Amino acid sequence: MRAMLAMCVFLMAIGAAGRDADRILGELTEAMKTPGQVDKKRALLDEVGGISSVNALEAAIAATTHKEVGKEALAAAGRIAQALMAPDQPAYVRRSAFMRWVACQPEEQLAGTLVDALRSDDFVRQSGAVSTLNERHSIALLKAVLAEMTSYPPDSREGLLGLLPAWGDASAIPVLLDLARKSETGPEKVTALQSIASLAPAAKSDADRAMLLSALKLATDGDEKELLGDEAIAAAVQISQALATTHADVVRQALDKLAARKLSAAAQQRVQGARLHFSIAGLTNLARGAKVSSPDGFDTEGGSSGDAAAIDGNEATYWDETDGHPLYKLRVDLPQATDVSAISIVGYAHHNFSPKDFKVLCDDKAVATVTAATYVNNRLIVALPRTRCASVELEITGYYGGSPAVRELEIYNAP
Repeated sequence: MRAMLAMCVFLMAIGAAGRDADRILGELTEAMKTPGQVDKKRALLDEVGGISSVNALEAAIAATTHKEVGKEALAAAGRIAQALMAPDQPAYVRRSAFMRWVACQPEEQLAGTLVDALRSDDFVRQSGAVSTLNERHSIALLKAVLAEMTSYPPDSREGLLGLLPAWGDASAIPVLLDLARKSETGPEKVTALQSIASLAPAAKSDADRAMLLSALKLATDGDEKELLGDEAIAAAVQISQALATTHADVVRQALDKLAARKLSAAAQQRVQGARLHFSIAGLTNLARGAKVSSPDGFDTEGGSSGDAAAIDGNEATYWDETDGHPLYKLRVDLPQATDVSAISIVGYAHHNFSPKDFKVLCDDKAVATVTAATYVNNRLIVALPRTRCASVELEITGYYGGSPAVRELEIYNAP
């Protein structure tokens, strides 16, 4: 009997609290419709700040747009959001509260909020902070958050590392380099180098390039086991390619160091392809005077000049076919069997309508596989195991843009 009575009293209290909250929110809504009554509005916002509900949070956020009580409204929203982000709340409630709260904050205050969230061990707030940065897309805000990068736990750093490549801003490179140097885990160091590599094309100033040189040195001078993996080597090669024009001697030395390491076949292929950028101009293009065809049988498209355009030595013309097919083929039949050890592809435009994922076949036998091809000044060089053959064919299964257009396919027997 006593238990039932206690339960009734509890439910009555809950109901009364709900009715009281509704009354306070109603009074605030009415008060905000008219100017003046600042003291009353502040008092109501103070009460609203003690109500742990989504409706109260929405009301406080709405009040932040009123200059006369903006600060009080923001403070009330913060109190409510903190209550709704308590560990005992469902994850969706916590994330919604966090996202709504940060959305109403001025940028100068938001930076501190995001840093605190990223430093926490609360994955909901961590992911919410990363999402906020992605949505705001403010370079100033990103720089403020990145300045504290090394103080964040691994989950936060991982989220930010995944975000950075899409920004294309070289100002993040020093932070990433610092993280790569200080990281105690191999995978994170490699991920930081990958992010630097993805931002390398945006490095235009001498200071930016100095950071890239330091990253390249880190990737090539050490003998850490984690820096020998395919992903680490791919990042080092990509960084070297961004520096090839301005720091050719340094890049040659770095690539030579990589080539001397015990690498996988795929990593060695990347390194050798990058090294060929420095020597390929003086070699004979075996594709000149050969016969070219596209065995896939698709129609040409746009301004394409047909199959012959792929080997005519004129980069103003190009081979292209109708968009969206799962497999494209481009074949070159040489005048006679000869040794082949490299190909060069000039795409239609840098990472736009160019081959991305493909196999290279010599006399119908696959000798190399390329995935996520990285072009440098619209050129991709692929080192092949030296093979004697009479035909070279590309089997293209992935491409940038709608189809894998090729301005020039060149074939070489490189030393």
